[in-house]
Amino acid sequence: MTPAETITQLKAARDGFWFSLGAYALLTKEPAKSELSRYDIKVYEDGDIVVSEGNVNERRGTNYTIGFNGALSNSAARGVVDNSFKQMIIDSNHAIRAYAKFNDLDVSESSAIQFIRHYRNAIAHNGLWDLRSPKGLPLTWRNKTLTIEMNNQPIDGFLTWFEGLQLCAQLNIFVTEHAKQI
Repeated sequence: MTPAETITQLKAARDGFWFSLGAYALLTKEPAKSELSRYDIKVYEDGDIVVSEGNVNERRGTNYTIGFNGALSNSAARGVVDNSFKQMIIDSNHAIRAYAKFNDLDVSESSAIQFIRHYRNAIAHNGLWDLRSPKGLPLTWRNKTLTIEMNNQPIDGFLTWFEGLQLCAQLNIFVTEHAKQI
């Protein structure tokens, strides 16, 4: 995988998270929240998506109608962003791992890459740290340290959205710096 391909994947992962943050802001803050409540989104069997004002039926066919009429709570909107944050971590880990494998790089000394690997594994293991082996531990990235004692403990609140964005940006820097060397 080339540096450009990897950077594109890392940015796509980040942009998906940013998109969900924008949706969160629109769905939870006035005046956008009231404006959005006027519209329905219809998702049709054939994959078509129609946005209409009110309950106007612009076409026939089986669909799901999603309305943002103020019933969406801030916690539900935040849950969407939390999920997209986790997906950003998963996708970024996948991109950097593929890059390292394709370029035959030893990334064992990169605290950022090892940290995101462990964090991604915790996401995949029902939100619990999966640190069964002391090899490579303790691991510190910035002011966050992973220890063997954290095994099977929840990851909730361990990494903020801001810190996750910093972690993913550091992966971008890693690829950019490596690309200068090749």
